[in-house]
Amino acid sequence: MAIEDEPKPPNSLETLQKEIAKSASAIEAQLARTNNDSWLSCFASRLIVLMFLLEKAETKNLLGESKYNEAMLKLNRLERKHNNLINGKYRGVADIPEEEKRELLGELDILN
Repeated sequence: MAIEDEPKPPNSLETLQKEIAKSASAIEAQLARTNNDSWLSCFASRLIVLMFLLEKAETKNLLGESKYNEAMLKLNRLERKHNNLINGKYRGVADIPEEEKRELLGELDILN
């Protein structure tokens, strides 16, 4: 097989899209691996992963300035919302209602 026939590794934008799509299962997997993490703590791990991928120069170039700024704004708002929940309403709570989970997971789709 020639080198040009080998599949290219995904670019950072494709990786970001995949990470967004698998957020629910990644949170559940992290919960299963850990004994005392709350759902919101695992959600915070997803925020960190998405922020890391979004902040890559390649991602910014692929998205374009406007779309990048919009995605960053959404992610920053979601981070503040998470902080308010974990330090307020759900302080010390291991799990949150399913409806709240669905809402937060939906808001992770920062590219739409």
